[in-house]
This record gives sequence, structure tokens and C-alpha cells, in this order.
Amino acid sequence: MNLRTCNIATPFIFSLVAFLIIPIIWPTIKLFFFAPFIIITLYQLSYIGCLWTSLCCGLAIDCLSVHPFFGLNAFTYTLTTFLLYPQRVHFFSDRASTLPLMTAVFSFAVTVISMLWASIFERKQLFSWNLLYTDLFLMPLADSLYALIFFVWISKITTQYLRSRRA
Repeated sequence: MNLRTCNIATPFIFSLVAFLIIPIIWPTIKLFFFAPFIIITLYQLSYIGCLWTSLCCGLAIDCLSVHPFFGLNAFTYTLTTFLLYPQRVHFFSDRASTLPLMTAVFSFAVTVISMLWASIFERKQLFSWNLLYTDLFLMPLADSLYALIFFVWISKITTQYLRSRRA
């Protein structure tokens, strides 16, 4: 999957559908469903376009979610995109490992920013070893597996299927 040449609408639609349906089926999972889409935009859109996209994805999540801090996702997604956009040059856009790896980095960064932001406003210690292990290790791993399975592998399988039907 080449991140520079793939159709940008398909990952957005898939992320939106996953965001709306997966929590109904599996309510305990807390994935960053738009993370792979935002990573793809890092390779296709301008810096300002990426910031606007991440802001809109964060606002969509804020509008459709129930949590006490409205705008937290929009802020953290935009800040994370602001920090990751210059780092995209260190990863090849045509490697299958780039999307899962960058998704894990995005997930880790959003989690750290959210934890810092929440600790400032809630004025209580939110850090524990269990929380650090699950939120900073397991969930970025789960987000990268989500990107690998649902974006990279399904894209490859679909491409191979369409090529075999044409032949």
C-alpha cells in the first residue's frame, strides 16, 4: 500500500464506519479509529490540510462521544499531527510497515497528550503502572494491528482480487 497514491476517500469512509460500528459490537475497545486515515493524509495533503483534517476528525469524535472535556480529541489530534508531520520523511510511504508503525506512534502521542491534559484539569494523579502499560504499550499495539489488518492487508487482498478478476 503506497500512502502517497491510495485513494483518500476510502480510508476516511472505512474509519468512519469502524468508528460507528465497532464500539457497538465491542464496547470495551478504545481504538483511535481515525489514526490510520490521519497518517495517510500526512503523506497526501499539505501541512495545513493535515491540521484541518485532524481537527475535523477530532471534532467528529468529540461530537459523537460522551466525555467531560469537549474539544480534547480535536486538540490532541491536531497537536499530534502538528508534531508528527515533520517526522513523516523518516518513513517510506510505499512500505507496508509504515502505516501500522506511524499509527502506533500517533496513538502513543495522543495518549500522552491526553493524559497530561487531563492531569492538568482534573488535578489528580492519573498515572499508574497498569495504566502506563495498557495505554502506552498495549493500546498503541492494538491501534497498529487495526491499521495493519483493516487498512494494509484488506487493501492488498482487495487489490489482488481485482487484478485476478481482470485477468
